[in-house]
Amino acid sequence: MRTLLCAGILLAVASAAHAAVIGKATVTADQAPIMRGDETIATVKKGDILDVTKVKGNWFGLDPSQGWIHKSHVRYDPILPASPAAPPVLAPAGGQKELTLDLGGGVTMKMVLIRPAKFMMGEGEGAFSRHEVTISKPFYMGVTEVTQAQYEAVMGTNPSKFKGAANPVETVSWDDATKFCEKLSEKTRQTIRLPTEAEWEYACRAGTQTAFSFGDNPSALGDYAWWGGNSGKTTHPVGQKKPNSWGLYDMNGNVWEWCADWFGDPYPKGPVTDPSGPTTGGSRVVRGGSGHFVAVGFRCADRGYCAPAGGSDGGGGFRCAMTLPSAPAAAQPAPAAPMAETPEASERMERIRVEGIKRAGQAGAKPVIMMTDENGMIILLQGSVFTEEYGRFVLRDGDFVVNAGKRPIPVFGTTLKQGEAGTIRNGKCTKVAPIVP
Repeated sequence: MRTLLCAGILLAVASAAHAAVIGKATVTADQAPIMRGDETIATVKKGDILDVTKVKGNWFGLDPSQGWIHKSHVRYDPILPASPAAPPVLAPAGGQKELTLDLGGGVTMKMVLIRPAKFMMGEGEGAFSRHEVTISKPFYMGVTEVTQAQYEAVMGTNPSKFKGAANPVETVSWDDATKFCEKLSEKTRQTIRLPTEAEWEYACRAGTQTAFSFGDNPSALGDYAWWGGNSGKTTHPVGQKKPNSWGLYDMNGNVWEWCADWFGDPYPKGPVTDPSGPTTGGSRVVRGGSGHFVAVGFRCADRGYCAPAGGSDGGGGFRCAMTLPSAPAAAQPAPAAPMAETPEASERMERIRVEGIKRAGQAGAKPVIMMTDENGMIILLQGSVFTEEYGRFVLRDGDFVVNAGKRPIPVFGTTLKQGEAGTIRNGKCTKVAPIVP
């Protein structure tokens, strides 16, 4: 059971429930109040996870505190019941390059895998100046803006002014866009959401640092976008223009696209990882421009904003992102023997160094167990350098022991049998005398 001491009140947030738990709310604000009527009964902090037992308008009911928290302070992930007619598994943990979601009624949505990396976000100097952003996790991005056919298949309505099944849905509020994502999550049993502003610009740039994804010269804009010079002040079917180099269509033009973030001014100073914008605000970010705009408004770094309740100029549209499905939990081997108690080993046990932009491991004083494949596992000794790449750990430098192997395991060109040990230095593996893990 996990408990939080909030404003002098002991609040159980992840224990045996008094009512059926229908979802989890992860706090995204630095601090957020839990309300009962007009009274604040507790305060939770960023990263806390709360059990949700009911949803009423913009509020999530919590158990066992019987309090409520506003949706603007949390990210909500529904707990979906098992279904005898569950949709097919769409992607392994490693992530296939493309996948297609079945929306029902013969309507589908294609998504493409966006791999993590660092990039320079923003432009010039001032409030929106260039700064280094790390996107640390892969995710999927809709190949096109959500179409009217897709929106109607999920929501049962079509609010668009410019009708056309293949045209992007528009005049959609931020609230309606997030409701669409929630309903599509329930339908597909995946985590569908709006992209963050950083994810959107990263995907729009597609590895470039030019003003547009196709270069700095706006004269080619008409090949890639419906804009004020060619749109006729109306929307057009998605996917008719050229895609960027990552296979994404209409990242510029046609309709503005909602992002998940509150609009913030200025950008943070210095490097950031997976930014999600301010914790509160009055307007949400929109990106990409619309068919009403002049060419300068279609730069990858150009920003817009709009109140969540209202569509933006040219029609508020959006495209979906999807969190990469998690890998199934690996079976754990029998506990390893304790590491030899030597001054050198003790020093190495203090921490695990992690390279690049991958997730840090936290092993304390225990060896790290690393799955290789069906052949077996290896045990990394403290001080070893490893990375996590799309759900799989990769040893880069350090000492390890082969354990529980059914067959010999190839490691950087050297084959090791069960119980044998190796060390990796500069990308080469050398077999060494047995190391006690």
